[in-house]
Amino acid sequence: MVSLKKLNAKSYKKYAKLFIQSPLPYTAVAILCFAVYGFWISNLIVETHANSKPQQHVVSTTQESRDFPSVIVIPDYDITLPIEQSQINGQKWEVSAHGASHLLNSAIPGENNPIILYGHNKKELFAPVKKVKLNEQIHLVTKTGKIHKYKVVRTRTVKSDDVTALEQLSGETLVFYTCAGFADTKRFIVYAKPV
Repeated sequence: MVSLKKLNAKSYKKYAKLFIQSPLPYTAVAILCFAVYGFWISNLIVETHANSKPQQHVVSTTQESRDFPSVIVIPDYDITLPIEQSQINGQKWEVSAHGASHLLNSAIPGENNPIILYGHNKKELFAPVKKVKLNEQIHLVTKTGKIHKYKVVRTRTVKSDDVTALEQLSGETLVFYTCAGFADTKRFIVYAKPV
């Protein structure tokens, strides 16, 4: 008999501690996201019970088949940035130097879970997003060319150690953030819902 089990994320407290101690402040909010949502997309394992016959089963979500976001467009601010798929290697976060980063283990457009994007607070990247207002549109273009439109429903600035920034998110929610404040000690976060 074959049963499937999802690998569970390590305890929330461990990631909250990592969140607070992160040496890379611009990634702190995404650490919490990884802890909460990181393992639900992939990492299924097949467990064969000892009394059953061995079977050849492969169960996984292939990343190649997912329609990842490839471009973010914020029309009201003339922002058009490429999106790179990024992940966490140990405690080191991959962050695009030329565009936005999509946390590989977060959702993609059309899935019923949060989509996490982040980027550097540079004027040619995400610095202008701090001007975004409620009800303004954000577009994500996927690698197949499909356009997903979102409406800003909330913005907030939080301290870098504020672990509540991603709590209680439900359904498809585009979340993107960048550093803010003196010495990048805060995070500016935008929440948007599908139109």
